[in-house]
Amino acid sequence: MALFGRHPMHKWNALFHLCIFYVVKDITVDVFRAFPVILILLSFTYRKVGRRSFHEEAPGLSDDRITA
Repeated sequence: MALFGRHPMHKWNALFHLCIFYVVKDITVDVFRAFPVILILLSFTYRKVGRRSFHEEAPGLSDDRITA
């Protein structure tokens, strides 16, 4: 009991912080496990969006060059 302090509330406070620490640790472990999958999905979406924007912008740029 001396580790948590004299008042009984200190014990519950320390246990509360330990529970928060373990929950946060579990969340971070799950995020790190899912990180490669998230990266792959993001790369696929960025490639699709990049191709679409490139193909949409290319004719507009060529039209401007022709008119100018």
